[in-house]
Amino acid sequence: MKRNLVVLLCLAVSSLTACAANSLSATAPHRRCNSGAAEAEDIRLLKGVTPLRAETVYDHPRTRISSEKDRIAGVKIVIRPPAGVSTERLTEILQCHSAHTLLGQVDASQWPDDPFWLAGTWITIEVQSEAGNYAVTLEADNDRDNLTLAAHAKAFARGRLAHGGPMSP
Repeated sequence: MKRNLVVLLCLAVSSLTACAANSLSATAPHRRCNSGAAEAEDIRLLKGVTPLRAETVYDHPRTRISSEKDRIAGVKIVIRPPAGVSTERLTEILQCHSAHTLLGQVDASQWPDDPFWLAGTWITIEVQSEAGNYAVTLEADNDRDNLTLAAHAKAFARGRLAHGGPMSP
């Protein structure tokens, strides 16, 4: 989470490509946020994913008080792996896309059902392999934002499944 916050702050203070390259290279030299045509290609890739399901992720607090309720910790979207894209690369694409969109550098109206960002909120994004598919976990800092993320992700998955697959680029 701290690394993501550093990236967001750096993106807001300096130019996106120069700052992202410098801040991301400090922790992982291969990570770069694309811009221009490369960002457009990443968005086409994201619009082409095939969601299999979206589910709310809960945190079960362990306290002495038995009446404490589960906390909404985020959402998980299970997708078919895009051809030739590793979990690490998809994580980078999603994190950069979320930052670009949050900062207004991507026209959000071009993809109204985009589940991979939330207006006014930095989200943590991780991608892991799960039973031959990819599980994309999105987490915000509070229950309200996590509920919103879950609603967006579930609507995205339902919409794609109802229309028979990915959105045309």
